[in-house]
Amino acid sequence: MRGVQEAGAAENGEPPEVTLAHARADIEQECRAFVDEYLRHLINATSADGLDDALTEIREGLRHLAYHLKDSPYLREVLDG
Repeated sequence: MRGVQEAGAAENGEPPEVTLAHARADIEQECRAFVDEYLRHLINATSADGLDDALTEIREGLRHLAYHLKDSPYLREVLDG
C-alpha cells in the first residue's frame, strides 16, 4: 500500500487509494464487458454498420481503460513506463 500512497494524490485531490480502488472496479467491469459483450458483438456483426458499431464499442471501452490508467497516479506509470 505504501507504493500507492507514494505515487501521490489524483489531480482532483482524491486520496490515491480511493482513486486506485475506483479504477480497479471500473477496469474489471470494462474487461468483463470486453469478453462478455464487445467480442460477441464483433463476432456477430453481419453488416458494415454492425462491424463499425462493434469496433466503436471496443474503442470506447479502451478509452475508458486508458482514462483510469491515466487518472490513478499509481497506474499512470504503466503509460509513462
